[in-house]
Amino acid sequence: LLPTWTAQKDAWQLVDPSNCCCGTPGAVSGLQLPSSNISGQLAALQGATALYSSLLLFNVENNCLRGPLDSIGHFRQLQGVYLAQNALTGSLPSTVANLNALKVLDVQSNRLNGTLPDVLLQLPEIDSLYIQDNRCESEQQAIAAASAGKLSNC
Repeated sequence: LLPTWTAQKDAWQLVDPSNCCCGTPGAVSGLQLPSSNISGQLAALQGATALYSSLLLFNVENNCLRGPLDSIGHFRQLQGVYLAQNALTGSLPSTVANLNALKVLDVQSNRLNGTLPDVLLQLPEIDSLYIQDNRCESEQQAIAAASAGKLSNC
């Protein structure tokens, strides 16, 4: 957990080994904290780049995280990002171009706006994109990509 995030659940439950996966000692490769009543700014991740540099899976869906997604592009090894049902704002940043291993991006049911960065649909591994229930024009782009065979889910 990040120092600026708070949680309603017992702190021991949040640091249970089943909530994170560690490949190499001291490196976290997966963080799974869905429905944990976590609140705070997602931007706090930017200060934790060294700790989470090996992150492959990031699942904090159905919490109370808010703010823009700017920091997400700093985690270059991410394969699965699950941020659905929070209070995230702004648009998807162009730094998603850094996420060459990204397979799944789930940001549905937030307060995102704007359009999808063109580079997102050009990522080599992207398979599933969930962006519905936001305030953006991006849904039409994803539907077009799905019908062109680029995405299996949108």
